[in-house]
Amino acid sequence: MTTVLFLSGSPSFSSKTDKLLRQIEEAFQNKGANTFFYSVTDVPPADLVFAHFNSQAVASIIKKVEVADVIVIGSPIYKASVTGVLKSLIDLFPERSFAGKTILPIATGGTLAHYLALDYSFTPVLQTLGATTILKSIFILDTHLKRTEIGVEIVSKEGKERIDKAIEHLLNNSVGVKL
Repeated sequence: MTTVLFLSGSPSFSSKTDKLLRQIEEAFQNKGANTFFYSVTDVPPADLVFAHFNSQAVASIIKKVEVADVIVIGSPIYKASVTGVLKSLIDLFPERSFAGKTILPIATGGTLAHYLALDYSFTPVLQTLGATTILKSIFILDTHLKRTEIGVEIVSKEGKERIDKAIEHLLNNSVGVKL
């Protein structure tokens, strides 16, 4: 069984990014994957601001990183980068934490001008942690997400297709993923 860890980099409790990741998590669960979900909001702010490497909340996330086959990391894009709070969390992970993991970066943003933020500012961070299998990033415009009573709906056909293809690839591809 594939184990998928979701990391949400949104500091907002009503985030579209968070809701999108929850929707993707549900799709993985429906296909038999074992999932875990963490948000930067699960970590006390002081642990992030003061780089508490011995934080219990961070240690809990690191334990799930260790057992995960796939890590889906999502963030809204703020000022051409993933959120600072997500970067602060990842900075607390041990070196090579992502070695042997398959990573799927997902971002939401207000304009296509932010699309390259994942490739230029986030991929190098993932590689520094040992990630060698990083799938093509998925970027969803805010205008392609519609809030619903239970979450969000992707109103872009292309966005839905890219996410569905990524899920199928991750569940069916044996490279870097235990099935």
